[in-house]
Amino acid sequence: MKRSLSMLVLVGLVAGQAMASAAAAPKPKIVLEDPVEDANFLNDQGTGDGSFGDFNQAADTSGFADIVSVGFANDKKNLYAFIETQSNAAPAAGEGFRVRANPAAGGVYCLNFEIFFGGAQNTLTTPEAIFRDACGAGEAVPVKVEISIHGGFMITVPRAGTETLGKGKVLSAPQAQTFLYSGSNHPAGVTGPYFDTTKAGKDYKLAG
Repeated sequence: MKRSLSMLVLVGLVAGQAMASAAAAPKPKIVLEDPVEDANFLNDQGTGDGSFGDFNQAADTSGFADIVSVGFANDKKNLYAFIETQSNAAPAAGEGFRVRANPAAGGVYCLNFEIFFGGAQNTLTTPEAIFRDACGAGEAVPVKVEISIHGGFMITVPRAGTETLGKGKVLSAPQAQTFLYSGSNHPAGVTGPYFDTTKAGKDYKLAG
């Protein structure tokens, strides 16, 4: 049975708390960078998989959804996924962010770090985050996911009980996407079309 790790956490996005949380995390290793001014629904023709490139010259539609860089860091307790965006001023539209990776070379992107924000297209009243690990066999194991804003977003995922985040494990070919999120009953709503996507980045090996 595929493992599916998921736990929604509602988090108040208070600037002071966000800065303190980000300051406590190790400095991230940047695994991919993406051009700015390209969150315009035209990259990848809406598929979001990075296969058609990562930049189109058309006007930027959302600075909030415009990915600048993605990085990872870890200590013995947590893995931290960082998403830097052009703007952290949330728009009226409901938008979502996803960083995904494989646990080894190849794979089907079974590790997913996701953030969903409320807006006119959905029924969310507060931001929600989810970590999905569908890579291994076994029963579902709940995990805590934390969001903070500090020049973008940081997702904190405890490593305990998650085999794919163990010492020496690799997050392979990370890739990021931003999308319009519509509907209700997250995460069962519609994720798309895609504002911005990136090419696959460098592997990240977990230490400690």
